[in-house]
Amino acid sequence: MSGIETNKSIWEKLWDYDPNGVLAVDADRRVLLVNRAFCELFSVTRGEVLGKHITEVLDDASMFEQTFDRLKRGVDTTWSKELRAGNPPRVFELRLFKMDSPTVVACIFIDMTERRRSAEELRNVRDEAVSQVGAVVDKHMKVAQEIASLLGETTAETKVSLIKLMETLRREID
Repeated sequence: MSGIETNKSIWEKLWDYDPNGVLAVDADRRVLLVNRAFCELFSVTRGEVLGKHITEVLDDASMFEQTFDRLKRGVDTTWSKELRAGNPPRVFELRLFKMDSPTVVACIFIDMTERRRSAEELRNVRDEAVSQVGAVVDKHMKVAQEIASLLGETTAETKVSLIKLMETLRREID
């Protein structure tokens, strides 16, 4: 087995076992290649997408048009975009770039759904904690005000009683 065959075998394994969806299209926007993860993420088979126009595979294929437009203008084509697609719906970060040939564009679909869900969950936990802390502070302030009010009342009552006692003692001394 030559080094090229070995490298091809390694790349094929990496391609098939990459957890990110990978897809490549030609200048006519026809799907040339997809990996196993792409098929799983989008609930399709390779046979269902190979040779199809990208708009038959993705509802929003505008990023491929933008990439080919950038290539025509000689602009760097490695860039990212977010896409909501798939079944069930998922959030993907897309990384688009030209292959060795300027007529082939590859796209890596990085599934961000779980990260987004975790971030949303964390945000909800933080919001709930802030809300609970606010409620506790409000309750403590209310209790402190009630205690101060009661102390004020008892202090006033004590003062009145002491003044009466002092007046009574003064009258007895006089």
